[in-house]
Amino acid sequence: MAGAAGSGSGDLCPSTSVAERDEACATIMTLLMSGNVVTSMEMADALGRDQRTIYRYMARMKERGAKIQGERGVGYILRATKERRDHMRVMTDCNRLEWQI
Repeated sequence: MAGAAGSGSGDLCPSTSVAERDEACATIMTLLMSGNVVTSMEMADALGRDQRTIYRYMARMKERGAKIQGERGVGYILRATKERRDHMRVMTDCNRLEWQI
């Protein structure tokens, strides 16, 4: 089954369950929706993950349409959009991701 813990070499974090990855995605979006710049280290600390895993999460969320802007050495921020529901849609989509790269 795609996304199950340890189910493939392409998993974002093979030792993490789908539910934990869904929760991580929601936590990241919550941090970003604060309107502040958030570093990958801050996200990693909040989630108990390493920075490389955060980079993979961020790339996957951007692929799914999250309006995330990032700059090396600065951090990530949600870009302003007309409709906040775009971000809520991405959070919902994250819950359906297969988490394969």
